[in-house]
Amino acid sequence: MIALNNHGLWPTVLPSTITSYEDASSHHDSIRFCGLSSNDCQFYHLPSRQHTSFALPHPPTCVAWSPDGEHVVVGDTAGHLHFCNKHGTLLFSQQVFKPNKSSKTVPTKSSDLAVVAVTFVGATDRHTMAATSGTRLFVFSRLNLAAFEAAAKNDDTKEVTKVRRRARIASKDLTKYHGQVLGMASTCTVGGGPRIFVFGSGGAAAVTAWTVGKSTKLQLKLMGTVSRASLGENAVVASLQVL
Repeated sequence: MIALNNHGLWPTVLPSTITSYEDASSHHDSIRFCGLSSNDCQFYHLPSRQHTSFALPHPPTCVAWSPDGEHVVVGDTAGHLHFCNKHGTLLFSQQVFKPNKSSKTVPTKSSDLAVVAVTFVGATDRHTMAATSGTRLFVFSRLNLAAFEAAAKNDDTKEVTKVRRRARIASKDLTKYHGQVLGMASTCTVGGGPRIFVFGSGGAAAVTAWTVGKSTKLQLKLMGTVSRASLGENAVVASLQVL
């Protein structure tokens, strides 16, 4: 996986929102790029120079490739996740961050709904995928995008529904730990499952570490925190890499 800034591939592409994946299925050197402009998602393949794109209903904010390089997820300013394949075909979209005026812990301002970061965890056909807004963590587990794509291609609506229902979803309010989420990193340990690390500004914690519990009902469990005080009074974690 390679992350790049905008170097002129598309003049309107947002900074830091171009990602690429080396296509191992090809018999020659091959790279697929996914870039986000102000209102669409663009896919580019080298060396063939094939280019496809599709319009988004809201401005995109972030993008991530699946570990196998077959699928991409894009977040937008209205709390939606858009899932597509490596060729740039949109599979489905889902709003995961929604305003709820009856709860103080759910974001109610439109600025709090924007997807700050997305990441895939693990390298199986049933991915675990995490997304964060400014105040919440959202996780999909058992997300079989390959099975969904195959069913949709065959117009098998019954199987499409089954695949969506098999997925497990969990959400966690982060305002207790972070004033504003800035990003996250993830890893998958052998026998230990997915680990998600969120960092932000404000609040008591600079970094929180979460594990995805193994049960019929998906559970997010706090593993530990790195306190803001331990890093210094004015310290802010700007990026995080997990080994």
